[in-house]
Amino acid sequence: MRPLSAIRAEIRRDWRAIHAKARTKRAALRALPRSPTLLGSGTKTEKGEAKGYLTSVVYMSPAREAFDAGDTRTLCPFATYACSAACLGAKAGRMIFAPVKRSRLWKATLYLGARALWRELLAAEVESFARTAERAGLRPAVRVDGSTDTGEGARLVERFPSVAFYDYSKVPTRALAHAGNPSYRVTFSYSGQNGVDALRVLAAGASVAIVFSTGKGQALPETWQGFPVLDGDVSDLRFLDPLGGVIVGLRFKASAGRAAALQEALAGGFVVQA
Repeated sequence: MRPLSAIRAEIRRDWRAIHAKARTKRAALRALPRSPTLLGSGTKTEKGEAKGYLTSVVYMSPAREAFDAGDTRTLCPFATYACSAACLGAKAGRMIFAPVKRSRLWKATLYLGARALWRELLAAEVESFARTAERAGLRPAVRVDGSTDTGEGARLVERFPSVAFYDYSKVPTRALAHAGNPSYRVTFSYSGQNGVDALRVLAAGASVAIVFSTGKGQALPETWQGFPVLDGDVSDLRFLDPLGGVIVGLRFKASAGRAAALQEALAGGFVVQA
C-alpha cells in the first residue's frame, strides 16, 4: 500500500482532470484541501467511545447535492424527495455549514472522477485509523456511507477483519444480502415509500431505521408494526444492535425551520408521527 502522502500528492496533481471526469459542481475545483482526508466523525459517532469503539465516517454529497441543476445522477439511488429535503446535509447539525458542504463535495468528486484513487485513499486511511484506535485501546468502527448509499463499505470487510464496518441503506437487496452478517451490518432506512421492503428486511432478521417526529429529550414509541423500537440516538454503533428484526428509532433533527421541515417530512412519509 502506498503512503498516504503519495496518494494525496497524486490527487492534488490530477485534481482538474478528476473534476472534469466527475462533472460535479464547479465549486469542487476550489474545495480540495491541502491534505485530502476522507474519514471524519460526528456527534453521535463520538458517543461510541464510551462503549469502547473509535468510530469514523465518510461524508460525501448526498443524493444530487454534488451536481448542477438538471443533472439526474445521484449518490443515493433510492432517495425520495422527502428524505432529500430533510437530509442532515440540508437542515441539521454540523452538516449544514459551508465548509462541511465543500468537504462533502470534493469527496464526491474524487469518488466519481477517480474511483480507484478514492478507494486507495480510503483503504490507506482505514489502515491508519485502525492503528490509532488500537493505540487508544479502542476497537475501530467505520461507516463508509455516512450521507450516501454506494455500498462501498462491503469491499473493505475482508481486507480489515479487525474493523467493524456498518452502513445505512435504502437499497433493499443490499440490506437483505447482509441480513445477519456480523462483519458488515446494514440497517435499512425507511423512507415512507418502502414499507413493504422494510417489512421484508425485518422478517429476514435485519434492522430498519425510522425517523419519528419525536423531539429531543422525548421518548420514542415502544413499537412499530409490532416490532420493538430501540433508541438509535444513544450511539451510532448499529453492529451492536440485536438481531431478529428491530426498529432503530431516530428523532427528527432540524436546526433550520424545524416546524416547517417536520411538516414537509411528515407529508412525504420520511418521518413517522410518534
